Amino acid sequence: MYERYLLNLFRALEARPQTAELSTVIGLLDPAELAMYVRDLEDGSAAGEIGDYLQRLTPDQARDLRGLADRLALLIEGAHGDRLTTAPNATDEIDLLRAVREGAVVVFSLNSSSYGATAKLIGNMVIQDLKAVCGAIEAESAERRPAVVAVDEFSGLDGDQVAGLFQRARSAGLSLMLATQELADLRRVDEGFDEQVLGNVEWVLAGRQNNPASAELVAGLAGTEEVWVHTFQTDDVALRGRAPFPRESGMGTKHRGREYVVSPDEIKALGVGRMVLVEKNPHRVETVDVLPADHPARRGPRAA
Repeated sequence: MYERYLLNLFRALEARPQTAELSTVIGLLDPAELAMYVRDLEDGSAAGEIGDYLQRLTPDQARDLRGLADRLALLIEGAHGDRLTTAPNATDEIDLLRAVREGAVVVFSLNSSSYGATAKLIGNMVIQDLKAVCGAIEAESAERRPAVVAVDEFSGLDGDQVAGLFQRARSAGLSLMLATQELADLRRVDEGFDEQVLGNVEWVLAGRQNNPASAELVAGLAGTEEVWVHTFQTDDVALRGRAPFPRESGMGTKHRGREYVVSPDEIKALGVGRMVLVEKNPHRVETVDVLPADHPARRGPRAA
């Protein structure tokens, strides 16, 4: 339920270009406030669709939203609340645009296991803010400073938000790095989300994939190469004799065919610290070690 409400909430925020703080989002978790907010949207279609959705909310759903709003309000009222809102002193708040300009490091560590809905809401707000940062960077004429945005376990966020950041980040000169356990997780986010992500990335670094579909996907990204395929004929006379197996007759064929550069079985059997690196342009495939040979994780379990 939260997911759909938040999707409509962020859709409304995108349709009204203005600075949206956490306090604004908390207020819009009240369906009545969001209904008033969408009345001023220039996009009449979006306003109508969001309004229709809000009319179908049940009293129980509205109560759950109030609970989520209370948990977020505690963040603002807590010890670090000043960093999540506009502060009199700019150094006391998190300003992602200033962080990009200054080359600063900003880390958001969200416990999605204990606070799933709250973590998802804050994560989506960060993505929303990053898209606004991209717009501000594009509007600047000054030399752009390279920056990297890394999102771990991004499958817990809204697919539309992440896909939108992909579209904006490239033109703004930001590099986006996404991490997840299995490539199959991409399909669980939203329909077609895996195609959007894989269609935009320049590099794929994949470790062992236990899911056969994920292994096939990595192998497909790595591509195929042309090889010689050999066939041979057998002499079934051996079957009527004492030989246990048929023997080659000495005749056969040889033709050109294609096979995976890295087979799905190889990907499913990758050891700890071994990964397949796929670069799109220029196309390059390489198996790399991301851990040194003497790393404890690569030594295996100790003998008892």
